[in-house]
Amino acid sequence: MKIKFVQLDGRSCPNVVCDVCGELIKDGKMALVKWNADSGEVIACHKITCDKKSPGARSGDDPWPWEEFGQFLVYLVHSTGIDFEEEEKLAKMLSDPM
Repeated sequence: MKIKFVQLDGRSCPNVVCDVCGELIKDGKMALVKWNADSGEVIACHKITCDKKSPGARSGDDPWPWEEFGQFLVYLVHSTGIDFEEEEKLAKMLSDPM
């Protein structure tokens, strides 16, 4: 999964890049994350068009399980032990002009 920093509302913000088409994933509801159960490789891609061209492409004996992009982010934050609510407060505080 590739991450690229882009300008958003005057700030540099991390964005995920689709591993198939190379475009930014701007709508998390229209994206998914897949991983190779054997190698551990992780990819993010747009649903439908890019997913059909991605490794595994959801075949019956697919070694590439997948989940919704939003679910992946929740699990990622949880597995790192980060208190999301506390981090969200800090991010808001740091982004507010003094």
